[in-house]
Amino acid sequence: AQAKSGFSTCCNLPFCSSMGATQEEECSVCCSAFDNPCLTPCRHRFCLRCMLDHFEVQGQGRGGPCPMCRRPLSVFSLVQESSGEPLARPEVSTIFGQCFYQHGGLGIASYHFDSEEDCYISYSEAPANCRLDDRSRPPARKPFLEHSWDPATRTFRGRVEWDPKFSGNSRWDYEMVFADDFSSIVGGSVTADQSDVTPFCDPWSPQDGERGLHYLRWVPPPESIFGGVYIQGPAYRHSAEGIASYHFVAEDVCYISYASAPSNWRLDDGSMPPARKPFTETSYDSATRTFRGTVRWDPPWQGDVRWEYVMAFSEDFEHIDGGSMTPFDASGSPKPPYIFCTERQIRHVPKPLLYTRKPQVLMAVVDIPADIADITI
Repeated sequence: AQAKSGFSTCCNLPFCSSMGATQEEECSVCCSAFDNPCLTPCRHRFCLRCMLDHFEVQGQGRGGPCPMCRRPLSVFSLVQESSGEPLARPEVSTIFGQCFYQHGGLGIASYHFDSEEDCYISYSEAPANCRLDDRSRPPARKPFLEHSWDPATRTFRGRVEWDPKFSGNSRWDYEMVFADDFSSIVGGSVTADQSDVTPFCDPWSPQDGERGLHYLRWVPPPESIFGGVYIQGPAYRHSAEGIASYHFVAEDVCYISYASAPSNWRLDDGSMPPARKPFTETSYDSATRTFRGTVRWDPPWQGDVRWEYVMAFSEDFEHIDGGSMTPFDASGSPKPPYIFCTERQIRHVPKPLLYTRKPQVLMAVVDIPADIADITI
């Protein structure tokens, strides 16, 4: 969230306890007396537990819109009323020493902030068809000119000039607003030749058909499925987490989450599926990156009493790109299987399952202070 002009800062937060909050008599979320209240940069007051639950409902876990004014909030911008301290502090506190990438990875128009003096766009791994207007390749490093950094609002500004032109443009003007934990670029825009504006959007909730740029901070890639979450779809959306998402916490803790399942998803007795449905009889072959597991249903689900899974993961663990889910009825007879596939294969698969991994930077553990360690997110 970007700090509004006129807000003073305390602990790098766009809020200071001396400002005070609106003095509601009760929490507007639970409609009860305040319990361990917290304050927001937008001067609202809520029970801490209510806000953490609210963030969980939003899917991202660390943040969501203010229940009152819809301003973006996070565990890093909430302040404990009792201590005046932020609920949590991000592990990264600046853009410098970091790089940010879009779908495709580093070197494909990724942004590198090596130091305050050395900021550039990398095209070192750009595809062969990425060409300037004279058909030459873009340079491996294209520097930002006249750039500036405002730590109070987490805003970077800079300019890139092209000669020869790039897609008919000779100049790009950048404004990038970074998330309060520096996990991503969540606001700002790129203006081409002072007219054509492309916004930056938070990368965890892309909308179909949205015209925008989605960038995440780079962290080392995963080396296993464990510690990962996989959601349905070609790209991560926090709204899809909990809708039959796969959670591989550890070798002995693997489950399907239905925490955000649609209300019409019902077992055959009319009940909702459980928030966590564990995989049983699990195994994982690290050589082939293949997971096997079984899910048993009692009561059945659409006549199914058992689902047998085989999941083959991509080399970078970003997708499930092979395997199947075979349902079995009460007689033990198999039904036609669902097939795990890639986005390119989906049109050719009769019953496709398309899953992608939650970005590693969004899996970082939030350090909650010891005095509220019993409240988890």
